[in-house]
Amino acid sequence: MVVLFHLGAALSADRYFGARIFGVPFHFGDSGVAFFFVLSGFIIAWVHGRDVDRPGRFAAYAFKRALRIYPPYWIVFAGVYLLAIASPSLRSTVLLDPGTLLKSLLLVPQSSAVVGGIGAPVIIVAWSLQYEVVFYAVMGLFILSRTLGLLAVAAIGANWCACLWGTCSFPRDFAANNFLFLFIFGVLIAAIARSRTKIDRPLWIGLLGAGTFVVAAIIDELTQADFVLLDRRLVFGFASSILILGLVRAEGAGMIRPRSAFLALLGDASYSLYLVHFPLISALCKLVVALGLTGVLGATVAFPVILASCLLVAMALHLYVEKPLLAWLSQPVRDRAAAQ
Repeated sequence: MVVLFHLGAALSADRYFGARIFGVPFHFGDSGVAFFFVLSGFIIAWVHGRDVDRPGRFAAYAFKRALRIYPPYWIVFAGVYLLAIASPSLRSTVLLDPGTLLKSLLLVPQSSAVVGGIGAPVIIVAWSLQYEVVFYAVMGLFILSRTLGLLAVAAIGANWCACLWGTCSFPRDFAANNFLFLFIFGVLIAAIARSRTKIDRPLWIGLLGAGTFVVAAIIDELTQADFVLLDRRLVFGFASSILILGLVRAEGAGMIRPRSAFLALLGDASYSLYLVHFPLISALCKLVVALGLTGVLGATVAFPVILASCLLVAMALHLYVEKPLLAWLSQPVRDRAAAQ
């Protein structure tokens, strides 16, 4: 959904094809980020929920989280950064001072007023990874001490309330974003899924979540605005939560058994796809325009080519770079665990 959202926006842009029709059906695609945050909250709580208040587990948790998020990000960041430096037309957009560059590499939240865009230079979509890192940090505090975790949540909640009734600047506005609620949705769903709460027809629950998501997408396409007084991100996040809960319970009950190797590979490659798709879309749009294909015709040709290219490059990056690299980096940890 995120790839289609960005691809539709690129094909609609005047600097490329100006084909507005391609931006319309994928306007709701940024809701994939809401699903991503809910799913992330669910997975981390599901995997590490029993580590809460067990500080001895913190080092392993921190290593696993850092290993999962940073090496692939650094590889894509370095590739895009070096290519941009080599291009005279792009060089000025990525020349960063050492402090900003270090913060970008560590995914430390940054003010859009300083770095431009939405707060993440070079890899534009990394703004969402900044929220991911903040969530990882809060979960890490819970592992160190339940009290520390609760204090962090209380501080974030107090800041959110204060910003709701007043004006907040960075970094307080970053910490007051409703995106943080989506992680909480995921944590709550993990707690329900792990509990003994009986759900007789989990597939129906999953279908309800999927149906709610589809209806929200249709309304979003028609209105292209928030849902009355509700933040559209929270609406999509709630629908995602119901969908995930239903599917997890249905899978646990043996009602569904995913067997598609392609979908499994696409799922495994989702992080690589998320990282690489935006610069790839930009580069391929420039290439297609340079070949003389413009307007709706050019966009029609470019759409399937760019979409397929994003998927293929992401799967190749996962299979031949991300997967072996992570296996190599985590081998010493597995060796120590085996020795113990």
